[in-house]
Amino acid sequence: MGQIHMGRANPFRALVAGLAADEFMLLREAVDERRCRDEVGVGTLAEAAAAYRPDPKCPGCGARGAWRDGSTAAGVPRWRCRSCGRRFTSLTGTVLEHCRKPLATWVFFIRLMRHNVPVECAAELCGVTHKTALEWRHRVLVTVSGYQDRIVPRDTVWADETCINNTDPSKG
Repeated sequence: MGQIHMGRANPFRALVAGLAADEFMLLREAVDERRCRDEVGVGTLAEAAAAYRPDPKCPGCGARGAWRDGSTAAGVPRWRCRSCGRRFTSLTGTVLEHCRKPLATWVFFIRLMRHNVPVECAAELCGVTHKTALEWRHRVLVTVSGYQDRIVPRDTVWADETCINNTDPSKG
C-alpha cells in the first residue's frame, strides 16, 4: 500500500467528488484491477488466463493444440478442440470457471478466507449472495485439498520451535 500523506491536500478529491455514480464505479473497478495486478501479477480474468493457461488442454479428451475460437465478454480466450470439437475457455476446470465477478473480487474473497472471516461477512464485503460465497468457498477448498499431503520437507525443518535435521524419509 502507498504511504498516506497527512499534511498534503489530495489533488484527486475534487475530481472524484465531481464524478457521476456510474463514472465512480468505473474508477473503482480500475483501481481494484490495478491493486490486484500489483498484488498477484494479473488484474483481470483475461490476464490470468493468458498468464497461467496460454495453451490449455481439452477438458473432454485431454488433447493439446486447440484452436482459438473467440473470447468471452470478459476477454477470456475461448478454444475449440481439434480432436473432439468441444468448446471451452482457458479457465475451464479452474476455480474461476463461469466467473462473472472481476478477478479482484476473487482475490479479496480468498484473502478474507485466509483470515477466517465468516462466509456471511465475506459475502457482504464482496457484494455476492450467501449462496455464491458458499460456492466460492467450496471451490477454493476443493482446489487446495490434498496439497498438504504432497508437501515433502527437505533439509532442516522447524516445527513448533523444534529443529528436525535429516528429514529424508528413506533414512528413517
